Amino acid sequence: MDRTVDARDDHRVNFKPDAWQREVLDVLDKDESVIVVAPTSAGKTFVGFYAMERVLRQGDEGVVVYVAPTKALVNQIAAEVYGRFEKKYTHGGNVWAIHTRDYRVNNPLTCQILVTVPEILQIMMLSPSNTEWCGRLKRIIFDEVHCIGELTGGAVWEQLLLLSSCPITALSATIGNPDEFYEVRYNRNREYMEMHHY
Repeated sequence: MDRTVDARDDHRVNFKPDAWQREVLDVLDKDESVIVVAPTSAGKTFVGFYAMERVLRQGDEGVVVYVAPTKALVNQIAAEVYGRFEKKYTHGGNVWAIHTRDYRVNNPLTCQILVTVPEILQIMMLSPSNTEWCGRLKRIIFDEVHCIGELTGGAVWEQLLLLSSCPITALSATIGNPDEFYEVRYNRNREYMEMHHY
């Protein structure tokens, strides 16, 4: 079954993105925040990988953080990052790192792509010793952002959204009320945020 909607060639990716995907690429290229609400398998994950690629191309200092709700999803995304990206550094950094409560692979403070869970990012962002690292953040990608509505852990997601001083990308297949999410984010941070839901 063909699920494309106005798919066309785009030099930024190696597939024919749908119209909504090209709109999201445009938003990312302007370094603006975006919320993408689309069904599972509709093509949301590529948004995160495109954002990672942009940060890697822009230099060796910028950092993009991919926040996933579970260790299993962290491992899945990290495996894809490992397979997609490589880069040589003169300062001894790494392209990627994993940091969860249970384990750490590579140094999260010297990588450009950190894949983690919300609780670890919260600790990192609130630590006074990480002020310089926080200043290097170029984008935070919140996968499964609908977790903000959960009783257990939802407050951490909300705090991270409020703490983020860089553009964010929020991905979800099931966010209940994207308009309300948009209003909360926009009104609290006074930042324009593009919203796409399909």
